[in-house]
Amino acid sequence: GLVGAGRTELVRAIAGADRVDSGEVRVRGKRLPNGDISAAIRHGVGHVPEDRKAQGLILDAPVLENLGLATLRSTTRYGLADLAGQRTRSTAVSEKLRIRMASIDQPIRDLSGGNQQKAVFGRWVLAGSKVLLLDEPTRGVDVGAKTEIYKLIEKLAQSGKSIIMVS
Repeated sequence: GLVGAGRTELVRAIAGADRVDSGEVRVRGKRLPNGDISAAIRHGVGHVPEDRKAQGLILDAPVLENLGLATLRSTTRYGLADLAGQRTRSTAVSEKLRIRMASIDQPIRDLSGGNQQKAVFGRWVLAGSKVLLLDEPTRGVDVGAKTEIYKLIEKLAQSGKSIIMVS
């Protein structure tokens, strides 16, 4: 649809970020509760928002924490976060996606736009998302990063992930 047609609103509703007045979202035949981000994540839905800085990242947090946002709850046992496991998994994903950074402990704010965007993707790769909702996934990144992101989207699709992209 054209700008203003409700594309972003539809993607946000599917991701559970916004409540809707009617309709339903189903993943693998299971109905998701309206406006419940946690339920969407549990059912394998990942959302790469249009505005990564305002909606996709915690800019003052390190890359490590931004990558692990979607898996922190699922990897917690007896009320304790698996921080060592989170570091190992996040490091592996950051290497796989070729996120360029000085350290996984570096504030994500210090990364280029393209590397920030790859980190948002990395969060959902780490979470094992089956459905990826991509809202303008290459907005605000340079040509080289765009190419890398499109290759990543292609690999995810080839691996069996469902991709819904607004562009």
